[in-house]
Amino acid sequence: KWMKESSPLSRKLDRIQNKLLLQHDPSLHAHLQSLGIAPQVYGIRWIRLLFGREFSLDDILLVWDAIFAYSPSLSLVDYLCVAMLRFIRNALLGFDYSTCMQQLMHYPTVGDTHYLVEEALHLRNPQASQSSSIFALKFESYPEIR
Repeated sequence: KWMKESSPLSRKLDRIQNKLLLQHDPSLHAHLQSLGIAPQVYGIRWIRLLFGREFSLDDILLVWDAIFAYSPSLSLVDYLCVAMLRFIRNALLGFDYSTCMQQLMHYPTVGDTHYLVEEALHLRNPQASQSSSIFALKFESYPEIR
């Protein structure tokens, strides 16, 4: 295993995949579980660097602004992880372990990072969010994996 089960980061990642993702996208959660993809495998990279490897410099500045502006506790990070998983859901569902790991460890380019942030805000507080998960409609047709 990547780290002790009781570490705070490990517990955070378990909560993201096994509570938040399960709540917001049960099909994707079930698929990742069936493949045995633990959240620590991809999540450590995402969270320890605050998504620094997943986005371009311009995009990461937008993501960091949202994270730090939302709450000093950085609670938006959890929902950004769920939004990122949902963004690539069609590239994960129906594919095998190695294809899914490739997508998770080499996150694809996001055309407009604002949508990702909007989705995270919507997942965190649907009543206060202006978007009614237009994200799900916008990214329903994720490009095919080559």
